[in-house]
Amino acid sequence: MTRLRLGLELHTTQTPLEWLPLILILLLIAAVISAIVKCCQTYAEEIQACVFCILDCFAAIFRCIMAIYLAIKWCLQRTWYPIKQACCFCCQCCDEFYHPYKKKVPYTH
Repeated sequence: MTRLRLGLELHTTQTPLEWLPLILILLLIAAVISAIVKCCQTYAEEIQACVFCILDCFAAIFRCIMAIYLAIKWCLQRTWYPIKQACCFCCQCCDEFYHPYKKKVPYTH
């Protein structure tokens, strides 16, 4: 590895041999992926039943997560509105107490 220095390390250049481990790792990953694809093509019928079982499990987990999300959303909708209304009423009462001219009452003649 060659380094150029001007007070601080500004630029690093790599020689072709330094790329060799990266190239070997990429070739290894490609070989593993091709072996998996070949096995899947060879044993497609046997693997299909297993894949459908795994997808069914994922679907059940997803439905469970969605049911929990919708239940929490429903609870928050039913509980947050009364709390919000109470806070707004409290703020309005305090505002009317400190500023009586803002009170919304009909004036008679």
